[in-house]
Amino acid sequence: MKCKPLRHMILAAAGAFLLQLAPAMATDLPYPADVADRMLQVQRRLDDLKARLNLEPGQYEAWAIWSAGTSEIALQRLTQKQAWLEKRKALTRPVQEGTTPERMARSIERLRARTAFMQENLGRLEAAQVRTSVFYDQLDANQKTIFDLYASQMRERFGHTHRHRGPSGDCSED
Repeated sequence: MKCKPLRHMILAAAGAFLLQLAPAMATDLPYPADVADRMLQVQRRLDDLKARLNLEPGQYEAWAIWSAGTSEIALQRLTQKQAWLEKRKALTRPVQEGTTPERMARSIERLRARTAFMQENLGRLEAAQVRTSVFYDQLDANQKTIFDLYASQMRERFGHTHRHRGPSGDCSED
């Protein structure tokens, strides 16, 4: 199969990247307790999924890369949440305040913030898709069913199929 060398290169590159992160991840992280608690929840969900998948030895490397990437994204999102909330508060001042050009400038600022937010999410999703595809291709049919159900439950649980608020404070559909 032509894709095998590409998969191996992706796995090797991701593995090298994760090895660089290992020392930082091994130390006590200076994050608030709520972030640490949420990361424990993420780890418990990953451990549960790993047990349900009943991985074969040849699948462990792909699992390690996928699960580490999933944890990294969760940590990024949790640590960036406070800054996002502060920015959102600043961008959602009452629209009636100020002159028309000032209100228009705030609307432009909100749209730019929303665009930047969406670009960041797009980049994370594209990277996650690559990792997930490499891992998913290593699974058998039964494991794929389990993984698909897990992913569907996580999407529903964490709002990827529901309305949510972006950095401008407005609601949007996914």
